[in-house]
Amino acid sequence: MKKKYLALLLSAALLVSAFPATAFAAHQVRGSKDVMWVFDGETITAEGFPAECNGDTVHMSYQQFDENWSIIPFTGQSFSTKIKNEKATFHLKGTEKDGLYQMQATFDSGEKFSTGHLKNAGYFRIENGETAPALARYEAKNLEDYTMLRGDSEAMKFALKPYYADAPASQKVIDNKAAEITAGITDPYDKAAAIFEWVTYNVAYAYEGSYSSDPVTVLKDKKAVCVGYTNLTNALLRSVGIPALFTSGAAGHSSNSMVGHSWTTAYIDQRPVMIDSTWGSWNTFENGKFNWKDYNSPTWFDASLHSFSQTHNIWEFSGTTSYYYKAEMLPAPQKVSASSAKLQVDGKAVSVGAYTINGNTYFKLRDIAAVLNGTDAQFSVAYDNTLSSITLTSGEAYASVGTEGRPAAAPPASASESISPLFINGERRFPTAYLIHGNNYFKLRDLGNIFDFAVGWDSASSTITVETSK
Repeated sequence: MKKKYLALLLSAALLVSAFPATAFAAHQVRGSKDVMWVFDGETITAEGFPAECNGDTVHMSYQQFDENWSIIPFTGQSFSTKIKNEKATFHLKGTEKDGLYQMQATFDSGEKFSTGHLKNAGYFRIENGETAPALARYEAKNLEDYTMLRGDSEAMKFALKPYYADAPASQKVIDNKAAEITAGITDPYDKAAAIFEWVTYNVAYAYEGSYSSDPVTVLKDKKAVCVGYTNLTNALLRSVGIPALFTSGAAGHSSNSMVGHSWTTAYIDQRPVMIDSTWGSWNTFENGKFNWKDYNSPTWFDASLHSFSQTHNIWEFSGTTSYYYKAEMLPAPQKVSASSAKLQVDGKAVSVGAYTINGNTYFKLRDIAAVLNGTDAQFSVAYDNTLSSITLTSGEAYASVGTEGRPAAAPPASASESISPLFINGERRFPTAYLIHGNNYFKLRDLGNIFDFAVGWDSASSTITVETSK
């Protein structure tokens, strides 16, 4: 029986019909902690726990929904199992009716694996006793909007613009608070997590009375609604060099509870990270007083697109002013020249063409995929004509299209940054790439960081070296 995986697909047409074997990680924090959901007959398995979690307990529950996304009463089940061989497998009772189900999963493992929810636990269907993954409520639509996100240099500049660009005194307040929150932290992901934690613990949702959406005022008053939570989060993130966009939409757990809402889309490690500080906070201001809690909801930091789409419907990405990635705001074309650098992979000279842009060497994506094929760093390349998107999958063999390894053509006078959406192992990424003669060109160091191969430079021979052995 062929296993079915919870996956991120890149075509709206495919979203309703099939799921490939490439899984979308449930826990997106770091690669060693990713968890993937596998559906096989009457079993559901969470795979990819760190080895030190073997023996810890995972709890899974599910509830049946109707086609209008409303809960069907008295249909819930719950299970607990131990992690064994980095897996937690649940055997369903076999008496479940055909239909749509939502599952939730938590784990108890102390300090070893961030006790909490497995982020990508979501919807599945049962049909004739067989389980299969199902899209979250707004996943197909959100994916289309998500794919529109620009990640070029102009978009990053916009998403980094200080909240108080024209008010130095107010910006200093934000800068001081951001520096305080992130003191001693160097990793951008950890800085963002610290900001999320601080905001969710120190701001209360204003169920009554006056409130402001101005970040400095929110810091002073310690209360806000979603717009204030989002503006403060964005201002703090931008202050420490993390691009952040104001994202508007609607959110709710059922069709009767959807209301206008806002949250953050940050750019960390070359990928967008969704952060909802409002839903992450349990503090409230009501009946004339603050009610502070000593806990928050960490699942709303870096939620996967699948889990986020269960409750959130994206409308627009913007910033301190309305901004919807207009074509006229694309980066200016850059001067291109032929590169004289040589390339050596695992000690062997490789002949591929390259170009130099702004002092960096760029190689055609398919050329690099071809020369790395068969090594520990190999990856496949797929192109979706519907969304003009590129999909790279690590570990998969590269399928040649016959254009690889050709000498570089004469460089054009200039080249523009590529805006083709790039998905790597199911995650949207934004390394800088240029479109030259109809092909996408990337820096080797960016690809090396993603696919875990080492890139060096031998100045004596003007040779770029690649080592793929792990």
